[in-house]
This record gives sequence, C-alpha cells and structure tokens, in this order.
Amino acid sequence: MRHQACGAGADRYAADGTGEGGAGISVTLIKPGAIDTPFPEHARNFMDQPPRLPPPLYAPSVVADAVLFACETPRRTIYVGGGGLVASLLSRAAPRLSDRILELVGTAAQQAPADPGDPTRRDNLYAPRVDALRGSQAVGARQSSTALQAQKLNPVILLLGVVGAGIAVALSRPKDVSR
Repeated sequence: MRHQACGAGADRYAADGTGEGGAGISVTLIKPGAIDTPFPEHARNFMDQPPRLPPPLYAPSVVADAVLFACETPRRTIYVGGGGLVASLLSRAAPRLSDRILELVGTAAQQAPADPGDPTRRDNLYAPRVDALRGSQAVGARQSSTALQAQKLNPVILLLGVVGAGIAVALSRPKDVSR
C-alpha cells in the first residue's frame, strides 16, 4: 500500500501515522525562492533600511502548484523558482564561493531604500494582522516558474531535450572552411 504525505508534519506521519513503519511514504522537500508574501513587512526589522525579498518574486500559487505536484509525484526535492535552484546548486558545488557572494550582495538584496512598502503594514511581532495576503513591494510577482515546470517533466524526456538542444546548438555553429 502506497501513501503520499504532504505539508508540515509529513515526515512524522511517515514514521508513525500509517502503522506500517513508514512503508511506501514519500516525503518531498520544497525549496522556494522569494515568494510574494507580506513576510518582510510583518516581521520585526532591525536593519537600517526597509526589508524586501530579493527578486525574482513568485506568486504564492506557484508554491501551491509545487505542493500539489509533490502530493501526486514522489520526488525528493522540488525547487520553486530559478533563483532558489541556482543558489542551492551553487552552495553544493562551491560552498565558499556561495558564501562570498552572499556576503557581498546578500544584505543589499534584502534592503529596499527606494521601495519601503506600506508603512502601516509593519511589525506584527506582538499582534497578528488580518490584512494583506501579498506583499506591497513594487515588484511584479511571476505567475509561473520555468524551473518548477522542468522538474515536472519525466526525467528521461528532460534529459533527451537537453541533449537534443545541445546537438542543435552544435550543428548550428558555422563551420570553419578555411582549413
């Protein structure tokens, strides 16, 4: 019998919930990039500039799409957004380089002096807010993620597509006839 567990606590359910010792359970880690939510506005900010999420931003529906895909298709990890994918791959391939890049541009990417957002929606550390499902940054959130859509493809088809694209590029290069 196969079970699919999604969301918070999925790993705990996989271990205890089925009574089967986790047999047939798939747990997927979803790694989103910056999602257009009011998080930077509602969180307490101790920086000297207004906070922001580094672009590109994705609509929350893109993460919901990834969660639904994870519920139907067992995958170990799903990346939402190309920025998250690149950052994750870079941190695995070259951790020191990744750290250095974040040291150089990380703080600036998370501050927005020219786009302070809505000051009335700041700081809900001690009291919840009921307004604002989306952030107020002056940035258009992407409604889809090419990286996510590529991960939905059958891996064999994806590999064939990449190889085919490479062959097409190689064949389209002009030949040197001077030899």
